[in-house]
Amino acid sequence: MTVKIEGWFVAYCKQLREIHFESKGLKSVKWNDEILKGVDKSQCTIFVPNGTKELYGVHPAFEGFRMMEE
Repeated sequence: MTVKIEGWFVAYCKQLREIHFESKGLKSVKWNDEILKGVDKSQCTIFVPNGTKELYGVHPAFEGFRMMEE
């Protein structure tokens, strides 16, 4: 199942454990830094396409999250 995240859809979701991105570039990812506000970063892993871990890893919104390539 694919869910498009818009607005504050997952903000303060303490049970969020995984986020999967399909985009190989951040230009197509429309991101509001407030979307992940209150999410427990130590318990949530971000999955990104192969070869994009460094690209996503430097984005300030993803700081503190575990990151894996798919």
